[in-house]
Amino acid sequence: LEGGERLRRCRPARPPLRELARWEAHVTAASRPVPGTPSGLMDLSDSGLNAKVTDFTKRRSLHVTYATFVRGTLHADFLATLGFPDPRSKIPAIVMTTRGAVQGGVDFSSIGLQFGTDMTESECEEYKKGAVGPLPAGASTRPDAVWKVFSNAPLSEATLSRLFSPPSDGTTWKQHLAGGGRDSAGGRLLEVKWDAYPEYDAGG
Repeated sequence: LEGGERLRRCRPARPPLRELARWEAHVTAASRPVPGTPSGLMDLSDSGLNAKVTDFTKRRSLHVTYATFVRGTLHADFLATLGFPDPRSKIPAIVMTTRGAVQGGVDFSSIGLQFGTDMTESECEEYKKGAVGPLPAGASTRPDAVWKVFSNAPLSEATLSRLFSPPSDGTTWKQHLAGGGRDSAGGRLLEVKWDAYPEYDAGG
């Protein structure tokens, strides 16, 4: 998070450019209106998509998502609720929830381990091993890692304290939220609010 560091997941293997372009075209056509077209939709007759995409002229509201990047470690009590009672053993790198769970009061959509853009494949493996792998003999705590939390509202101090252990530098999550959660001192917390995608209903 320091110095505006960009973050991404490490993906050593990438799909062929043609397949990647095809996938991106599908996402673009299904996620935002196409300027200059009557309905806002792209002609997908030759794309291989079978489902009919709803006319975007009827759905203009965008779903607001908060992406909060946290430098720290997942809390042992939170891991226990996920079925990982021993924080020294291997823990998940990704935690997903369902729409029903979020509507039922769960205050985040997903949590995922993040990697630096300048990391090599071997550095990614070492970083991931320390962040979520079994702790080596003699180690009592994990090194800090960067986690991305998606949520429908800003994370509160209570939520941060439930999901993450107290910061290893002796500060508190309350201190890092004091500036609105945006690029806090020490690079512990960065909150990004964005219009993620058009609101939609999956239907029945």
